[in-house]
Amino acid sequence: MGFSAALATAAGLLLLRFPAPHLTLENTSLVIRYAAAPGWGLLVSAVGLGLAAAFLPRPWIRACLAFTAFALLALGAQKIAFRLDVGAESLSLRGLFGRTTLRWAEVSRVDSGLSAVVVRGQGDAQVRVETGSFTEDQRATLDRTIARHVRESREGGGLR
Repeated sequence: MGFSAALATAAGLLLLRFPAPHLTLENTSLVIRYAAAPGWGLLVSAVGLGLAAAFLPRPWIRACLAFTAFALLALGAQKIAFRLDVGAESLSLRGLFGRTTLRWAEVSRVDSGLSAVVVRGQGDAQVRVETGSFTEDQRATLDRTIARHVRESREGGGLR
């Protein structure tokens, strides 16, 4: 069983390349999502580490491997679930814990940091996009698209 756990972990790690996400431009909208293979690689690695943890004799090593397997499982699921839709009417981010949508008319502020863009709405509403794995061109396209939609919503018009 230990051999199959090691094999599953190695197979999962082979799929890990974490390329930048795919960016699709459509008229007035933008869709960003990650390729599925790295996420599935993380899930397979998590299963392999979980199996290995179950058969190791030392409890502290089992605990470390189980924690690592859980972290890989969560990260893999997040990569698979991630989808950012920057549409004509709203900004929508789907992640591991559901979907957050913010209409452009409700945007009060946009904070653009080195590795994240936070679009804030009224009250506590916000959409936080981690952009650390984006290429420079993807990040610039995202920033320009958000700025254009916010500006158009404040002007009262926009492309329909």
